Amino acid sequence: MGLLAAYAVPHPPLIVPAVGQGQEEAIPETVAAYEEIAQRVAAADPDIIVIASPHAPLYRDGFFIADAPTIATRGDGEFAQAVADRLARRSIPATAAPAAQTEIDHGAFVPLHFLAQTVDLEEVPVLRVGLSALSPSDHHFLGQSITRAAERLDMRCVLIASGDLSHRLREDGPYGFDPAGPKFDRAVEDVFARGALQELFALDPVMCESAAECGLRSFEIMAGALEGLPFTPQLLSYEGPFGVGYAIAAFEVEAGPSTTEEEVGAEIRGAHAKAAREREETAEKPADGARPDARRSSERHGRCEDGERGDADGAAAGSGATSAHGSSAGVAGATPEVPHAAAEPKTGRRHPLAWDRDAEAPLDEDEREENNAILSLVLDPAVDPLVALARLSVESIVGSGEVLAAPQGLPDAMTRRRAGTFVSLHKEGKLRGCIGTIAPAQSCLAEEIIMNGVAAATEDPRFPQVRPDELDALSYSVDVLGEPEPVDSLEQLDPARYGVIVTRGFKRGLLLPDLEGVDTVMDQIAIAKQKAGIAPDEDARLERFEVVRHTRGGDARCA
Repeated sequence: MGLLAAYAVPHPPLIVPAVGQGQEEAIPETVAAYEEIAQRVAAADPDIIVIASPHAPLYRDGFFIADAPTIATRGDGEFAQAVADRLARRSIPATAAPAAQTEIDHGAFVPLHFLAQTVDLEEVPVLRVGLSALSPSDHHFLGQSITRAAERLDMRCVLIASGDLSHRLREDGPYGFDPAGPKFDRAVEDVFARGALQELFALDPVMCESAAECGLRSFEIMAGALEGLPFTPQLLSYEGPFGVGYAIAAFEVEAGPSTTEEEVGAEIRGAHAKAAREREETAEKPADGARPDARRSSERHGRCEDGERGDADGAAAGSGATSAHGSSAGVAGATPEVPHAAAEPKTGRRHPLAWDRDAEAPLDEDEREENNAILSLVLDPAVDPLVALARLSVESIVGSGEVLAAPQGLPDAMTRRRAGTFVSLHKEGKLRGCIGTIAPAQSCLAEEIIMNGVAAATEDPRFPQVRPDELDALSYSVDVLGEPEPVDSLEQLDPARYGVIVTRGFKRGLLLPDLEGVDTVMDQIAIAKQKAGIAPDEDARLERFEVVRHTRGGDARCA
């Protein structure tokens, strides 16, 4: 399964009758919409409910994830760990609350008040996540991680994005009046009504700060969770009588088949057709007007650092134009005293990763024997060592559930170099999984291959996880990406030699070089834009890179 729906809701404590003592009667539309949402969640019959709250414990460099029981709910440690493991691939720690902050916050309490009327919270686990002083891109990635965890664990998930809008709608409101308050609320209402959630990331930061908004980061998490899924948006209500904006919106995922090879092919053909139409429409325009990408690409831009995962036709649609720990626009209510998150992810079973131990630490006799056995397989002269490592990583995670520990003694080229990689799995000539990183997300090339091998076998959302009985039928290839370099003109691109990265804001798409059916530069750019969610007529910054493909010794063991 996966994500069933996401709902944006406010959290005014006074909406709870025991607290409001009648004040809730001033927001009848909000109460009615909340009750409607609770009914819809119950009808969805979720296996888990995730609540993102601005008032959960806040960390400067990581995310709060609570799998412990709260009120009448129970947690789900396996789901929490799955989210934390994915965050760890981007070097984002996840941790529980400090000992002094064990009580549930009102950002979660208010939604739970309504959900408790329709859902048995003693049976349905609730996972609470907090916000962070990290970038919008990282909040988007947290949302993606929630959806991927639900898909990986085959759980029916509902996400509640808790957050008020502006707190500056009236002079007699909690923070007085600012013209940015109504402006911010109108902008978010419009985004919710149209379902254009990616526009949340383009809102003016000055306006957001002046509006004293509360829920934007929660909504960014929601946008990441819904990215790539077909959903129906519906703005159910908006009120602000107390000087604070309360909006309730539903984003319910439409049922549909997973992407197939045929659908990918149709997608590429559609991109070709779009590119052809664009060429026809711009044929008589001046060259400068026909090449908006060339104009934009003259701006110098830094290389991608977020290590977003890509998919099997060579494209990676990503969520961050900034580095994983780039500058943040801040979180409402955060102060410089916000604590650091713990260095390790939350408690729960962790795989024995190679980088959890000192790579130079001496091994005992049993460890040395195991290390040398793995090393001999990687350095088999009949097999490319990168391909051998990819195969071993897949067979370890599928066969034993453990992430392979990179052996000591690997060549410097694998331990002292960093690069983005793609690991591709094929079965009987057909794609079986492909995940990659645009730029390095791990400390060395060996670790990059191991983690992408694990992800290709277990996290490609288009395929079920690889089964042990499939291992001998898999063939492997590893693509190692060169350093991306800025493109000053379209003449510097060559789809046969160079891959391309397109970037607009937090959206990023990658297309590998030398792909069948991708014959022109405009084809290459059009497909990369489509995968990134960038409109054909939108400007995007361009980078190119070269790829070395490793295949020796990667054939299936049996036909």
